[in-house]
Amino acid sequence: MLKRLHESQTRLLRCAFQLFAFAWLLAGPQVCSAQARTTAVTQAAHDLCGKQLVLLGEADHGDGATVEFKAALVQRLVSKCGFSAVYFEAGTYDFLKMEEMVRARQPVDAAMLASSIGALWNRDEELKTLIDFLLPQVNSGAVRVGGIDDQIGAAGAFYSLGQLPNDLASILPQARRIDCAEQMRRRANYDFSDAHPHDAASIASLDRCLADIQQALRSGPIDSLTEDRLQMVSEFRRAIARDFLPIADFIPRRDRGMYDDLRWLMDHAGSHRKAIVWTANAHAAKSAAIGDEYRKAPNLGTLVHKEFGSRAFALGISAANGSHYWSRSDPTRPIPAAAPDSIESRALAGRSDDAVYVSEAQLKKLGAAPGSFNLHHPHSEHWDEIFDGAVILRTERPPLRTP
Repeated sequence: MLKRLHESQTRLLRCAFQLFAFAWLLAGPQVCSAQARTTAVTQAAHDLCGKQLVLLGEADHGDGATVEFKAALVQRLVSKCGFSAVYFEAGTYDFLKMEEMVRARQPVDAAMLASSIGALWNRDEELKTLIDFLLPQVNSGAVRVGGIDDQIGAAGAFYSLGQLPNDLASILPQARRIDCAEQMRRRANYDFSDAHPHDAASIASLDRCLADIQQALRSGPIDSLTEDRLQMVSEFRRAIARDFLPIADFIPRRDRGMYDDLRWLMDHAGSHRKAIVWTANAHAAKSAAIGDEYRKAPNLGTLVHKEFGSRAFALGISAANGSHYWSRSDPTRPIPAAAPDSIESRALAGRSDDAVYVSEAQLKKLGAAPGSFNLHHPHSEHWDEIFDGAVILRTERPPLRTP
């Protein structure tokens, strides 16, 4: 992964390789009673059920109670509402390899599915029930899973860190095959050194390799495997094209890439035309007003809603207080308590529930108010213009992490 980006911003790259402090496993509070969560899940599912494409957000990666809620909601939408595709804010490469395996009737195991989902969530105990739920349906072809991100190098990825470079380079003449595979492997694993620096020249050389692979793939018959590999090459090229962009340009360009990936997945959906996108609030929101990072270009959700209109639904999730995982050195960062006039406090007022669903009409009735939907930092908006509905948790907590 890009060290420069580790140092500068994105929570995706910041969180992807970090380990969770073991102390939380011993003392983490529970956020939602089962009954309260089930009621909120049922109410949210009622509004989402008839949509074609739903985007499920979270205030920040590292919100364990939110992951628990989203996992339950996904299972309800698949079981009761006919959704048959789940796309994660994760690299597409390993998911496409799993699709290849499913087509060949080769079994996908839980470790493969978890590694494809990525280190942002795949060690969360709260996600295990969802993985167990999805796995047999993935193997049977009843549910499709995919990744909407072109970033490559997720920790523990079963395919993209190892076999993918050899598979893509195999179509090249022998004289270039080994060198191009090594360049791809180096970038995927971020294995740079003084002898092999990560600089503009190395990225230009890698892009030439990928362009040659792309041309070779296009020159032959186009079957499902070739289509998948063309998509991998296209995404790899797009990812490395952002390697040296400033963060202000990197973030909206990444969202545009996620939209393009999602559009490709939807175009190749076949019978899997009702899809769930597992992402962050900042990407899910139907308005770029969710954050200043989208001043230059729209976020994913804005692009989705422009195309899908009322067939799409953006669900935001926030919490009134608690803590969440931020980094290895700051594993239980407190969340600022919601102000009395905030959307969180007003939604919970007069209710004993630990989780409440707020419809778009209710959000509109609440009017402009501070809300902590983006990285738990409050700012004031008309939240019905940002989300089609919201879930407010009384208390957030870090996820319970496996070693």
